[in-house]
Amino acid sequence: MQSSIFSFFTPVKIYNGTPEGRLTKNSRETLPINELNSNPSKVDCPISTIHRGKKANRKVAVTLTHNDEDGDEDGNGAGASAGATQCSSPVKKTTPHDQYVLFFDGCSKHNPGPAGAGAVLYHNGVEIWSKSVFVGKKETNNVAEYVGMIMGISHAFELGIKRLVVKGDSNLVVQQMNGKFRVNAPNMKPLYAKAQSICRKFDSIQFIHVYRHLNTRADELSNLGLTL
Repeated sequence: MQSSIFSFFTPVKIYNGTPEGRLTKNSRETLPINELNSNPSKVDCPISTIHRGKKANRKVAVTLTHNDEDGDEDGNGAGASAGATQCSSPVKKTTPHDQYVLFFDGCSKHNPGPAGAGAVLYHNGVEIWSKSVFVGKKETNNVAEYVGMIMGISHAFELGIKRLVVKGDSNLVVQQMNGKFRVNAPNMKPLYAKAQSICRKFDSIQFIHVYRHLNTRADELSNLGLTL
């Protein structure tokens, strides 16, 4: 397996389990990592100024909640710990009372080093989907965080979700997605551009920073990614 997240031929191993976390002999598959990085759109403006189609006078909703530190603008955050699952449910037609919340996380041992990412999606408080991926043999924690977030918001869009709340314990990633921090690291710019291009497809998307102890499920999934 190649170590770079940007290799178009790097396989990514994914475990697909059940809501109870059971794994079966048919629950393993391999996908190319370029699935996350294909055709990134270069977007220079922050998400809060992105407009969508004929609704050009209505801005995409973006919210920042800042309640923990996670390194400086180009710094690296902390890792995570243990666990796993993957589940999936069809998305029904949304109602005003529907709420979809995505949690994401990434971890890197020795930073840079072996890295994993995870994401989990909830509908009205019930887990409906989760995934773990191996990011690479020598990647930073921040790259892993972006991979987890991109993986999650991509799947949410594929399910037809139009309004999404995204939560993570990486203050750096949340601040960048809300346009508060610039993205200066060359290895993160393509990931940032890809994430912004996906966010433009939603009617509303909010990025909220949470404490690590409120992000334990995604933390489990990111550590599972290290074993794939």
